[in-house]
Amino acid sequence: MTVALAPDLVIVMGQSALRSLLLGALVFAALRLARPRDLRAETHIWTAVLAGALAMPFLSALLPGVPLPKLGPAHPAITGLPPLGAPAPSFLSPGLILTGVYLLGAAFALLRILAGLILVALLYVRAEPVAEPWARGRTIRASAAVDGPLSVARCIVLPADYAAWPETKLAAVLAHEECHVRRGDFFIQLLASVHRALFWFSPFPWWLQRKLGELAETASDAAGARRIGDPARYAEILIEVTRAARRRRLLPREAVAMAHGPDLARRVDHLLSLPPEHAMGAAAKGAALAAVVAAALGLADMHAALAQGGAAPGRRVPSGPAQAADQPGWSPPHAQAAGPRAPSRAARPGHAARASSSAARRAAVNRTADAAAKTAAVDPDLPSYDPLAALRDHDTVAALPVILTGRGLSQ
Repeated sequence: MTVALAPDLVIVMGQSALRSLLLGALVFAALRLARPRDLRAETHIWTAVLAGALAMPFLSALLPGVPLPKLGPAHPAITGLPPLGAPAPSFLSPGLILTGVYLLGAAFALLRILAGLILVALLYVRAEPVAEPWARGRTIRASAAVDGPLSVARCIVLPADYAAWPETKLAAVLAHEECHVRRGDFFIQLLASVHRALFWFSPFPWWLQRKLGELAETASDAAGARRIGDPARYAEILIEVTRAARRRRLLPREAVAMAHGPDLARRVDHLLSLPPEHAMGAAAKGAALAAVVAAALGLADMHAALAQGGAAPGRRVPSGPAQAADQPGWSPPHAQAAGPRAPSRAARPGHAARASSSAARRAAVNRTADAAAKTAAVDPDLPSYDPLAALRDHDTVAALPVILTGRGLSQ
């Protein structure tokens, strides 16, 4: 499949996905080296990565980019435009097929998110508010449509049989879901779902959403265990809630459910070990977030610089002798110069046929030069990559037609 025929949309999204992957790899390596034990700070860092990944296409278009040395004429792989002289893309061209596949995948994923939000809204509307004394000051509802506790935006939804729960179980569940609400995990998961829908072809958005979900559940499990003061008992409650939930998941990922988190065995192991947390200071957290922002801007700026090194996105490279030097079949223009000409070998006896052939070749060169001169004017701001540019102001250019015939300047 030819990348040169891919429209600008696919090129921009592909480049942004690659730079987001590099950003995630840099942050992952830095966190592995630093090994922070602050779940909130780590969530903030990965949320900043998510925001940078979502903004990467816009940052690449807005940043001016650092001017680079001459990179040669614009390559179709950089600009996303078909090469000059190429036929117009047909209806079944590889570029249009690639664009159609991308748009279909993104549209399907975005429609799933929209359908999930509609289901969540209907669940909230149909759920009944809980009027218990312990629910005052909180947005808590109960619904028979759910089989486990979950949080939707700023609301906690409990199953209809919550009244039969022991007090310890209710306290642990409420602490777990309240942690989700305070952290804004519903909105983070929604942004992660949009990111995955727009860049569904890249593995990084899928990994990033799972990573954010793991951080959310780990932090909420820790909050529930601290509330009842018994990690082992909380692990039992977690297993009980998970068993009571149906295996079929009807709600979208954005509805953060206690029973539908990441691997249950890993969560239980973490609860039983429960390593102590060390909160990062405000200065360290600010420095980490600033480093993520700087890395995102640097990667987006590199994208803009690469685009400027060839040609600005969406701009066709002007045609002409300087830019046409790399096109197939291009011949250097014939220059007319004043002064004595080299002796013509055609005037000598025995060279009539050779002179006729040389004249035909020179005429072909002249026709090529005239056709190139009639094309769009060359932008004076663009650098010239014509290998014969240095000869145009030199006296030896007068002998260029003779050199092109493959023979010497004189007998």
